[in-house]
Amino acid sequence: ALVSERPARIATDADLTSATSWLARVRSRRKGIDAFFDKLIKPFRLAIQEHKKECDNMLAPLRTHEVNLDAEVRNYRQLQAKKAAEAQRKADEKHEQRIEKAVAKGQDPALVKPPPVVAAPAKTVETDTGKVTFRKIAKFKLADASLVPKEYWSIDEVKVGKAVRAGIQVPGYHIWYEETSAVRDF
Repeated sequence: ALVSERPARIATDADLTSATSWLARVRSRRKGIDAFFDKLIKPFRLAIQEHKKECDNMLAPLRTHEVNLDAEVRNYRQLQAKKAAEAQRKADEKHEQRIEKAVAKGQDPALVKPPPVVAAPAKTVETDTGKVTFRKIAKFKLADASLVPKEYWSIDEVKVGKAVRAGIQVPGYHIWYEETSAVRDF
């Protein structure tokens, strides 16, 4: 009712005085209602904050353990990937040697059995509680600003990130890949 009782329009100084008075009443009423509900809500906010603190305290050791385990798993996977790459390199070298011997003997190199393919660690591992998937994410940081092309001068990290993820080598940036894991529950 308070809102509908205000003057229809302001055309005179008397209307202005009346409207100003109504403005003060409306604002006072709004602030009173805000204060009333803020007072009602305050205990709930405090309770939520307390529960959030309790939750954070319970989760802190799990988060630490998760970060440590994730790092250990990724380090082991990187070691396995390096071993697989080295084994593949050796197999490829042996294959090249066999081809050279076949050519030296006058044999057809196409008849030389191809090298075995050494498998890298699986990208997805199924566990009893879900799947853990590993993927490489392109990372970058500015290495030499003088080499950066003009279109990247704004240091628009979104633009640089898109270019890096698209496989573009942006001069002046050091680009590397890090592996992350994603867990999906069953």
